Parts: sequence; structure tokens; C-alpha cells
Amino acid sequence: MSLSGKHVAILGAGRSGRAAAALALRKGATVSIWDTAGPEAFTGMPASVETHPNATETQGSTLSSDLLIVSPGIDTYGLYVAAFSKNASEVIGEVELAARYFQGRIIGITGTNGKTTTTELVERILSHAALGGTACGNYGTPFAEVVLQPHPPAVVSLELSSFQLETISTLHPAVSIWLNFAPDHMDRYPTVDAYRAAKLRIFENQAAADIAVIRSGENLTGIQAKIVTFPQRILIQIGIPAEAPSNTKVKSG
Repeated sequence: MSLSGKHVAILGAGRSGRAAAALALRKGATVSIWDTAGPEAFTGMPASVETHPNATETQGSTLSSDLLIVSPGIDTYGLYVAAFSKNASEVIGEVELAARYFQGRIIGITGTNGKTTTTELVERILSHAALGGTACGNYGTPFAEVVLQPHPPAVVSLELSSFQLETISTLHPAVSIWLNFAPDHMDRYPTVDAYRAAKLRIFENQAAADIAVIRSGENLTGIQAKIVTFPQRILIQIGIPAEAPSNTKVKSG
């Protein structure tokens, strides 16, 4: 994907938007950032970025862009995004932009609960296996910041919220992990099914050679990847079993 000479418009001047701007600039694009907040939201922005505080739908409806990047905190169902999308050749998110330039493998993690804990755990497992994985995405560091590193990791543990999954198109995790699902974010989504559909997009670009890790009992269909299940509950025993030998001793530390 070549961005050289292209106009990339970014909605949202937060960390995700700034990371997307930095990556787009690195790839030769002309970048503008739009935010409904005042000028203070743009403090520290590079001079090469065209900034638009107090941005309105009216401004958006007249803007033309080769690529519109929507930050995850902005409602893609709203009129604001619709206005800016009107004359945009393509609309994606920061995670999708980063994925297009990332050369390593992605372990994508989503679910209503437990995403951050699992993302951190996967990062530690990768580290102990000397694979040099990095946790990013909805967890801590934006994915685009990782891609911009002088030596990006071979693997990323990528936490993916439904908001981020709304704006993907080619994101292709080698491993997708679906932890669980429960109704949430009903202030953002028109229906529970719409929220679920956003989450399910984690699987849409996977093929038979990929892996989908899902909780047993989940009713998920249409997955092309190899499915690996994990139990809904894991019993962890703490203490000494009743059947332990009578000479068993407990040592502190």
C-alpha cells in the first residue's frame, strides 16, 4: 500500500490518531487531523501535520481524502463520521493501517471481558519463549507505534476492541482468540447483534492455515481457521490436597 503523495485525514487527536499520523507521514502522505476538541488537544503535534480543532460535520462534508482514519473512540455509526466519509476513497482505523505495514505475525485477542489480562499473558509467554512479542492495540501502545519502531517485533499480542474491529478490512491474525461475549457498549451499538458482528470480524480474513481459539460452548459459525477450544472454567487448587502423604511439608517462598 503506497501512501506517497496521498492525503490522509485522521479523526481524533488522541494517542491512536497521533500514531496513525506518524506512520502515514513516514510513508510519504500529507496528513490532516480533525477533532471536535479545541486547540489544546493538538499540543505537541508535528508542524508537518495540518490541524483542525473544533471540527464540524459541515467541514467534514466538504473534505476530500484518499484515506480517512477513524480513531476507535469516535462513533462510526454517527453523522460526524458519515460527513467525513462522504468524499473519502477509503475508511479504516489505526489498527488496520498498522497491519498493512507490519511484517510479522499477529495474535489477535478480543472478548467482552479479559482482553487486557490475556494480551499481557500472551506477551509474557512470547517473551519467555524468546520470540520477542509485544503487547499493543487497545492495550497500552498503539499498533502503529510498534510498526514505527526501528526493529519491530516478529510477533505482536494485539488486543482488539469491537471499536477497532469496526474499521478493519485486511487485518489477518495468524491466531485469533475469542474469550467470551456478553451484551456491552449499548450506548454505541444499535443492537446486541451489531456489537457481536463487530467482534466477529476478528475471524473474517483467516484461512485454513490459521488458528481460532474460542471458549467451548460458543456458537460461532463461518470460521475458516482451525478451531481450538478452551474450557469455560479452569479449577486451580490452592493448598495441599487432602490425600497428600502425611509427611508432606510446606516450605515458605
